[in-house]
Amino acid sequence: MAPAKITHDYYAILCVTRTADEALIKASYKRLAGLRHPDKDLGNPSATAQFQLLLAAYSTLVDATQRRDYDTNHYPFIRPNTTTNPKPNNAYPTTPSGATNETIHQFTLRQFTLRLSQIDTALQTLQSRKSTLDRDLFEATRTLNKTLAALTKLDDLDVADAALNTPPLLDNPPPY
Repeated sequence: MAPAKITHDYYAILCVTRTADEALIKASYKRLAGLRHPDKDLGNPSATAQFQLLLAAYSTLVDATQRRDYDTNHYPFIRPNTTTNPKPNNAYPTTPSGATNETIHQFTLRQFTLRLSQIDTALQTLQSRKSTLDRDLFEATRTLNKTLAALTKLDDLDVADAALNTPPLLDNPPPY
């Protein structure tokens, strides 16, 4: 039985260029799989088929041997088809119409870089805030321990003072 003819542009499906390395292909697949998983897109009747196509593109391009075969025997004969790439999810900004794979890749990379720097800044702010709160907690605990020790000392002094100020117990109390 002859292998099935591939009619989809796997690079366009994964939003990467032909020069993309394995790490970029994996990153793009993970991002798109999270967006296009059938469980996340319940209203789309073709979500399963689109996800299977995404998985086929990933499994072909991530494997060096299969990718070489795809590039040599299939890719040159694939006509550009706008239906191979499903509608973009609104969670990410859309690219201008007529954008090439390289433009899409650069746009996506720029968006991820910007988001990563925002997350990095937020993480540094949170770490700084945590350090401040840890210092404040340490100082508050230390102050609390000093206060408890002082209270205990005062209680002990109060008990001792009360013992000194108590009149002696007489066997015969004076009549009043």
